[in-house]
Amino acid sequence: MSPTLPTVTLDRTLFDLYSLDGGNGRDVGLVMAVPPPGPQVAPSFPRPVKYAYQSPRYPKLGNEIFARICLGSAAQYHAFQAGPMPLYLFDVEPPKSSSFFSKLTAVPGHREDAERVYSQLSETQRPDVRFLSAPSDIKRAGNTKLISYTPLDILDRRSLTVNPEVHYKLLSKRTLAFAPLTSPKTEIIDAGLSCKQVDTPSLVSTEVARMIKPIEQRALPFVVKVPQAVGGQGVFVLKDEADRADCLEILREETTSMVKSINASNEHLKPACLILQEMLPGVPRGLNLFVTKTGRSIWISCTEPILDERNYWSGAFVDFNRQRHWEQVYGETAKQISQYVYEQGYYGPLGADIMLDENEKQHVIDLNVRLTGSYILGLMKTHFTTRGMNCASLLTPLAVKGDRNAFEEKFSKELEEGRLVIIGWTHGRGGPGNIFRYSLGSLVVGGEDQASMLAMMDTINAIRIRK
Repeated sequence: MSPTLPTVTLDRTLFDLYSLDGGNGRDVGLVMAVPPPGPQVAPSFPRPVKYAYQSPRYPKLGNEIFARICLGSAAQYHAFQAGPMPLYLFDVEPPKSSSFFSKLTAVPGHREDAERVYSQLSETQRPDVRFLSAPSDIKRAGNTKLISYTPLDILDRRSLTVNPEVHYKLLSKRTLAFAPLTSPKTEIIDAGLSCKQVDTPSLVSTEVARMIKPIEQRALPFVVKVPQAVGGQGVFVLKDEADRADCLEILREETTSMVKSINASNEHLKPACLILQEMLPGVPRGLNLFVTKTGRSIWISCTEPILDERNYWSGAFVDFNRQRHWEQVYGETAKQISQYVYEQGYYGPLGADIMLDENEKQHVIDLNVRLTGSYILGLMKTHFTTRGMNCASLLTPLAVKGDRNAFEEKFSKELEEGRLVIIGWTHGRGGPGNIFRYSLGSLVVGGEDQASMLAMMDTINAIRIRK
């Protein structure tokens, strides 16, 4: 028997935030997709050419899996906070036949998965979900001003809240080195080839060798980044020679692909470079902010790191009891960041990672000028604290055997308590003849404190499919 899920009411939505300071949430719509790595993964979503992205640390998975993660569960959970605005999602696969037989035999489709996710929200906070089967379908948005998770080629001629080239530059890890913000010492290694030269293999090979040589020679420790990546998949923390060797093995291939991505449409955007950054002591904390139409900085949350047994970063969580403290600590830096991106032409959601140096001075080590993965946590404070839970974290992507019904049956008590909230879910089939069902989920996990939250996450992770 399926559990009775509580209605989820968010403290605020993007609709509410875009309505502040003279804005109007009714004028905007959200286009949501996490750019998948590699080739085109679905007919609905062409691989970006102008706005190129890198994915050096993504696991090697099939196109269908990446489609279900990047266009399915990950897209759904990033948009869970959209509110009552148009939400454009890309079809994971072409619409199936509408025949009676296919309706009886098909696994519930990704469209049904998404509708089921958003049905948990209070009616006044549910997005108006619209699926795109082909890139040209975006024309149905008409004159709606669109918000995009990251710039996309297919939106270049649409009406947007932010100029896509401005957005792309702000997302680049390269840009932070030149921003008027306190940040670690940084070395930029730009690709030196023109778009006409990147088709010559010998030139590309020589250029890649030149670009990665500083990584081979620089004294440890330090951090290496590629300019455009999401989900922490473009960051390498080099503490020892084993880290360096792993980084170089991955980056030789990735840097080659990155250099080859230079073309006439993006050459001026500097899409190919490597960023070498000084390593600071301590651990990062993540700020989630919103910049209004007039440039005002709105505090959403501060996330704290989850450290593994080696004291390495393995995730982040929100402690709702400490938010006022963190706002006092980081509030001034948050305002400086918001002012900077606003002056560049951006308003909307963003995240920033902050670390302290040996003198306790705050450094911006990363800017994510978009919706972050942890953004939703700060908007669910009331949901959790009214249930006696003071901490929450995100668990994604969670690959499990079976469908959502089976998962809900296993964790019915925790779901009914509101301790677990499913904010993204996509079904699929695999194995010989596609006989096995699997699911890719995104969950928010709550706990009375960090220990109980982590214990719940361990319980869920125990059923995760291991590759």
